[in-house]
Amino acid sequence: MPLVVLKPHQIPEMPLNEGVFFSFLILLSLIIACTNTSRPASTPLASTLPSTSPVTTPIESSPGTFPSRPLVEIKLTAKDFSFEPTEIHVHKGDHVLIHAKSIEGHHGLSIKGYDLNVDLPEGEEQTVEFNADKTGAFTFFCSVPCGSGHRAMKGQLIVE
Repeated sequence: MPLVVLKPHQIPEMPLNEGVFFSFLILLSLIIACTNTSRPASTPLASTLPSTSPVTTPIESSPGTFPSRPLVEIKLTAKDFSFEPTEIHVHKGDHVLIHAKSIEGHHGLSIKGYDLNVDLPEGEEQTVEFNADKTGAFTFFCSVPCGSGHRAMKGQLIVE
């Protein structure tokens, strides 16, 4: 069958049914919202927006064995004077990697109860790694004096 190409003046006009048109737009918006839950790492916006939910991937293991601890990776962003996300949820036994980056000023990340502290120079990503072996709510906070909002710069690590 030959390919038929219509020029704009050859396309027949169809009456616009506004109800169908708006229903189509709503359906299209829902499809896009449901399927576009994350951006590729190559987009500039992805480097400034933290992931609000942890990504769980198994730790590599030998063939035929199962990993004992799931790997949970979290992107944490520090800026004047807050962390994003402010609440991190993991499960007891998870192996946690927090990829922390300051996008505004020099900050630090310290997690009470896990004896973790890392310096976050602006623009540099640092990784904090630990096993979530204690349940409870643990405060994380900025450990580098950063200005008038420094004391309010904190969040919660919740290990369930």
